[in-house]
Amino acid sequence: MKRDCKIVQDLLPNYIEKLTNEETNQFIEEHLKVCEECRRMYDNMKKELDIKTNKRDKREVKYIKKFSNKLKIFKMILLVILIVFVGVIGYKFVVIKSMQGKMENYKDITNFHITKTSYGFQQVVIQEAFHKDDNYLVHVRTIGEDTPKREIISTKNGNNYLTADGNKVAILNSMPIHTPEKVYNYLETENFGEFVAGIFGSHISSVKCNDKECYKIENFRTSDLLFPEQGICVYIDKETGLIVRIEEGARSNENGEFYTQVTDYKYEFNTVTDEDLKEPDISEYKILEHD
Repeated sequence: MKRDCKIVQDLLPNYIEKLTNEETNQFIEEHLKVCEECRRMYDNMKKELDIKTNKRDKREVKYIKKFSNKLKIFKMILLVILIVFVGVIGYKFVVIKSMQGKMENYKDITNFHITKTSYGFQQVVIQEAFHKDDNYLVHVRTIGEDTPKREIISTKNGNNYLTADGNKVAILNSMPIHTPEKVYNYLETENFGEFVAGIFGSHISSVKCNDKECYKIENFRTSDLLFPEQGICVYIDKETGLIVRIEEGARSNENGEFYTQVTDYKYEFNTVTDEDLKEPDISEYKILEHD
């Protein structure tokens, strides 16, 4: 019996772990029925194994719960990011669509007066464009810190009137030096793909500019915007959809110094008369022949 006990006791760990074959199991079980010492050893070993198993299971459960909690937190963070992202894109979509719709009210207007005042490097340029039906006149004045006031008047028929350094010169029947201004829709896009690309690349905020409640729209890239890397920023009147101001960064002067050019816009509709389109008195100008 002692010999059988040693064999059974050696086999008990594998038996408990269910690693022994059927014939060996039968031998062990027959012996345990008649040997109290081996049965007691079997009970103790099984109890110890159960305790270890329970501890291991508890550790695994705890680890799974911890992992599950982290996964839930991660999912919540992703959900919040997704909601914020969709909200921001949705907000941009609504704003751009709304401003595009308001600009549609001006596309067929043929009588308007636009004043652009640009503040660049040490000079101010004031451009007034008068439109009435198919006729126009553009008047540009340049005022600099170190240069005298200069004026150019361009008309549809190609007459250009220049005033600089006290001299007045008229160039008749040539190409207009300044082409006609239009009610420009900065947010106009050629297709839906360009519209979506513009939304994703842009940044929109609400500000006040020239006493008007505006949307400040930065880096809205379209096919008309040739140099988006310059950091163009546009202020658009919330009420009308018209441009109030354009800021163009990354400009450089003749000395290579960078500066921001600011251009303010003012509009008048259905106020232009034939008097506004009247050309200057030609007798005051020296006429230059155009080749």
